Amino acid sequence: MILVIGGLFQHKLDFVYDKFGMSEADVFFAENNYKIESERIIYKFNKLIEKWIAENRNVLEETEKFIGINKNSIIILDQIGCGIVPADKYERMLREETGRAGSVLAEYAEQVYSVSFGLGIRLKG
Repeated sequence: MILVIGGLFQHKLDFVYDKFGMSEADVFFAENNYKIESERIIYKFNKLIEKWIAENRNVLEETEKFIGINKNSIIILDQIGCGIVPADKYERMLREETGRAGSVLAEYAEQVYSVSFGLGIRLKG
């Protein structure tokens, strides 16, 4: 598994296309769909986390299951924990759960990249 992280609008998907020779046909758009099978690229993993929270699911357990199904996938995760801590309790919890899930993904990933302005820096592997 490969994990690609970065802030919103940092061209993470473009980085994946260029780095790994992929195209839009390889992408599972998590914000538009929920049923995940073994996919090549999972874009917006954080949207799955939001769905799991809304359904009162344990995010870490769901992340572990997800990893078991998607061992050969490229996971793209928006970093949402930077900046001002929100006053809203739900938004704080969402940041915490996303951070925990991201840590689990990074632990299992063979490679981890951080992307800013479309430029990737290899953090692991």
